[in-house]
Amino acid sequence: MTSLQDDYMSRINRFMKLELIEVKEASSKNSNIVSIQREETENLMKRISDSDFVVLLDLKGDMIDSVILSKRIEQWSAREMVFVIGGSWGVSVDIQKRADFTLKLSALTLPHLLARVVLLEQIYRSFKIIHNQEYHK
Repeated sequence: MTSLQDDYMSRINRFMKLELIEVKEASSKNSNIVSIQREETENLMKRISDSDFVVLLDLKGDMIDSVILSKRIEQWSAREMVFVIGGSWGVSVDIQKRADFTLKLSALTLPHLLARVVLLEQIYRSFKIIHNQEYHK
């Protein structure tokens, strides 16, 4: 799966600079979900600037098709885009409020690595659409 991730990242880098940043999971031994989310939010917010366009991947987000996503990415690309995949317990209300757009990849719950690969493929597909380049369906 990581080789597929690396392949899509390489493809995307032809269109724009892409950096994958993994933020440390909560180290809290506490089983309190709010504490875990608070710690992970602090780690995430350190990596997000005020000028970034933040797209949160969340089951409560909007499901859109690839063409619409490509149009949105074209609009959003005037700013640094940050795509956030939350931790096992989801994200805090603070991250939800900070998000400029909330995207639902699927009604299914996906493991993080699989969600990342699906997201990368869709970002790549978006750039192919934006640049009127053929890409398989």
